[in-house]
Amino acid sequence: MAGPARQQARRRRRCLPLWPRARLHARRSHAARPRFLRRRAAPQGRRRDGGEAGLQRGPRLPVRSGRVKKLAALFLAAAACGPGLVEFPTIAQGTGGGVPGSPANCAAIPGAVYCGNATCDTLGVSHCGLNNGICEACPATYSCSAGACVPPTTCAPGLVVCASGCCTANQVAAGGNTSCTIVGQGGANAVYCWGANESGQAGPAAVGTSTSVPSEIAALRGASAIALGSAHGCAIVGPSVLCWGLNDRGQLGSGAKVSLSVDPIKVPEGEGATAIAAGDHHSCAITPAGAVCWGAIQGTFPAQGATKIVAGGGHACAMLTSSVLCWGLNDVGQLGNGTQNDSATAVTPQLTNIGSVLDLTAGFHHTCAVVAGPNVDKTNTVRCWGGNESAQIDSSHLNRLTPTNVQPFGNSLGTAEVDGGRAHTCARKSNTDIICFGDNSFGQLSFPVVAPGSLAAGADHSCVLDTSNLLHCWGRNASSELGPFGP
Repeated sequence: MAGPARQQARRRRRCLPLWPRARLHARRSHAARPRFLRRRAAPQGRRRDGGEAGLQRGPRLPVRSGRVKKLAALFLAAAACGPGLVEFPTIAQGTGGGVPGSPANCAAIPGAVYCGNATCDTLGVSHCGLNNGICEACPATYSCSAGACVPPTTCAPGLVVCASGCCTANQVAAGGNTSCTIVGQGGANAVYCWGANESGQAGPAAVGTSTSVPSEIAALRGASAIALGSAHGCAIVGPSVLCWGLNDRGQLGSGAKVSLSVDPIKVPEGEGATAIAAGDHHSCAITPAGAVCWGAIQGTFPAQGATKIVAGGGHACAMLTSSVLCWGLNDVGQLGNGTQNDSATAVTPQLTNIGSVLDLTAGFHHTCAVVAGPNVDKTNTVRCWGGNESAQIDSSHLNRLTPTNVQPFGNSLGTAEVDGGRAHTCARKSNTDIICFGDNSFGQLSFPVVAPGSLAAGADHSCVLDTSNLLHCWGRNASSELGPFGP
């Protein structure tokens, strides 16, 4: 065929109307057709009309008959929509609804609109039409926008906006003017931080400024513990310790001569750590070798068997079953041994008449412990020592060189947890009540929580998880350290 004639034939084939195309599709192989459209096979050598095979064609099933058209449409719609479902021309209006004008929606025969394996009116679930006869069920806290599931930008009070929607918190940490939390995100722990971020301590997003929006530090996926210092943080991820943020004194533990790092750095000395702490310019961990510190305080201290370690402005302490060990600066008595002499080795605070130590915290330059008495009822008390200029220990405003009973608690309040900030202290009683004392310049004593759980105190703010694992923060907010969880 000549060139122009061949091109015209091609154009005619491309422009065939719909009905010749239907005939072409009807001539597809017998096996490729739906079962109900297949002709019954004639015996070998015989036509359907009884004549000899191959002489002439018998009558064909009219491919455009109304009955077959309906069956074919049903088959094609069922193939697009899934077993038992057909294409439905109207729009699904359930919790998330469909997208007005979307060309394909799936429906069961009675007319109930389906999306995958769930109906569109499933309570609490948004659905989005994918414009191919299939609907997508969004995660519980997502919404449908322009035919796509989108994550929330805000959550109910106390919940964290996370990659899987809105998450509850498992742990909370506060240090300096920054806060962090560990959330369960899609079956794996994830770390989200907010607040001051001048050194990257709140993560790689918006470094150099403050942020009220929690953002994830992706390198810390799977973290089991987290601690914040004045401008850096550390976390336990698997068997390792990773630190990030300010590194002016080597508090990140890598040995690298960098002023800061927004990317978490693995600490060689932290392998096998079971507990961590971050202070002003130092970090510490409990490892099989004992208590190990790096940064402004360095060394290994004999604290095998310790269950908790804390770090303050220039000192650190480890909690053992029935005693406490402290080392570092002691200018206002924060080591609790009755002197004001700094110590590069571990000393024992003068905790007397105790049965066991239940909790321990270090403020900037004061230290507190929850201890159980040796008596039968083992009444819990709070004892603090060190700096007391803001009454963070008692109302005398006198520094305490040895552990002193905290006056607001008496001897019978069943204290379960204590945490110290720059110059304030908060303690949670076993009945979940909280008492805070000390500096109140920024409202850090006015906790807004009815049923609190675990505590965390930063420089001039505090955060708590309530019994439903919802976050609440209060106090200073100059660097957005309260995030979206403030009163």
